[in-house]
Amino acid sequence: MDPATSFSSLPPELVTKICADPDLSKEDLIALRLTSKSQGIYLSASKELGKRYFKKINLVYTRYSLQAFVEICKNPAFGPAVRAVGFSYARFLPDWSVEDNKARLAELRSRRGYLDNIRLLVNRRDEEEELKNLGDAEDILAAAFTSLSHWRRPLSLTVSSSESHALGLERIWSPEYIGGDPHWACDVIGTIRLLCHAATRGTCVVQRLRVYGFVWNLVDSSCGSLSKAQLSELSLSIRVAGFPSIAQVAGLDDMVTKLLKNAVHLKTLRLENLDLDDHYYLHRPFQE
Repeated sequence: MDPATSFSSLPPELVTKICADPDLSKEDLIALRLTSKSQGIYLSASKELGKRYFKKINLVYTRYSLQAFVEICKNPAFGPAVRAVGFSYARFLPDWSVEDNKARLAELRSRRGYLDNIRLLVNRRDEEEELKNLGDAEDILAAAFTSLSHWRRPLSLTVSSSESHALGLERIWSPEYIGGDPHWACDVIGTIRLLCHAATRGTCVVQRLRVYGFVWNLVDSSCGSLSKAQLSELSLSIRVAGFPSIAQVAGLDDMVTKLLKNAVHLKTLRLENLDLDDHYYLHRPFQE
């Protein structure tokens, strides 16, 4: 009886086909990466892992999240898979009053593991304050985009109130529903500026920018020039949180005006109405 053929002895093209089997789970691919670096097993499993799980990267405003993004972009197997980058514009407001503190602590105590939640909330506050004070978030992101530029793939950017599946999310407190919470603010413009400026420094081509999610308690940030990013398509998919109408959100008109004035290369504007349907939008091409 012939001895069984070992996986590592298979030809590279067959290994690649096996790694691309849709029945393989994330854990299976990770295990294959750890099996061997010979005969392309490591590379094939890594490329398939990147194709499935790193096509879109979601970020939160913490150093860990941004630095993890850098490492993914530098990876020769994962970096080429990245096509879209999402970034939460939600920011925690640490200046609560005593009564607000009591109310928040009471809410957290009503849940299992409230002490862990408090620790994670403090971690988030510290991370956001550190990035803000040191001012190096753009430098970190620029390093990531510089790595992505080597693959010469156009990118889509999204700033959103959603933090689902973000890198490093397990290290901080992220409420299931942030929209409208008075202890949080929306730094939409600041987040757009951060992403676009970093992408420009990294010489990445930004194909599309989307603003998606709930808006409330808007931070008045400077937009800066977005002309170098050469945005050709902008999508506004916003829904007011905790208000009966968009007109009652202070600064929303100013935010949209800043975006349109600075995106001087804009050719297409999409207005998506989340109140009707996530797939409904009005499409209006700009005149050349």
